[in-house]
Amino acid sequence: MKSHEELMFKLEITPKKYVISLDNPKPIQAYVKNTSGIEQDVFVTVESFFFRIVNPTAVKHYTTQIYRHMKPKETLIFEIGTWDNATLNLPIEDLAKKYMHLGSIEGCLQVHHSEQWGFPLLVAEVCDDIFPDTYDTINRGWCIIQLVAEHETEFMKKRKTDFEEIRAKELAKKAEEEKIRHAKWKKEQEEKEQKEKEEMEKKKKNKKCPKCIIM
Repeated sequence: MKSHEELMFKLEITPKKYVISLDNPKPIQAYVKNTSGIEQDVFVTVESFFFRIVNPTAVKHYTTQIYRHMKPKETLIFEIGTWDNATLNLPIEDLAKKYMHLGSIEGCLQVHHSEQWGFPLLVAEVCDDIFPDTYDTINRGWCIIQLVAEHETEFMKKRKTDFEEIRAKELAKKAEEEKIRHAKWKKEQEEKEQKEKEEMEKKKKNKKCPKCIIM
């Protein structure tokens, strides 16, 4: 089911699907057209261990982003290619935890738009809730398109296996931490209830046996 923001998405994206070859160094060209009828601030973001926006306006880790203030009917043209070999071969352990939210390490293309945002965002700040509720919901929205590899290489299979192993360990770690937090909270609640019970018993006892007042 699409979110409210996705239903309100007013831009035209071409192509609709992104199948990219890791073996082919030639980037694929993509287009985002402002069909909303008003000026829009547009953010295109790619999060992927394999693919990137060519000539982005912002880069952080395995995230690339391009920003444009677009007039009605204006088209933003950009390219999606592969990371260079040095980036592709970075130790995955160092950054995998930052991308646990991705469905797969092929990643996704995200497009956000809003009327008169006014300035480009840092790439780290792009997320589902970057637009305040005060914006007219008719004139803002976002969508996500999954990136797909044309075919899996042995390198990709190895990276995927490594990523999923790290994800499994991280999820297990978080589950254990949550278990410890819950046990701690439960103990604190029990101690609190016991203390309240003791105080109530003390008050009842004092009512039954009032202290004598010596004149």
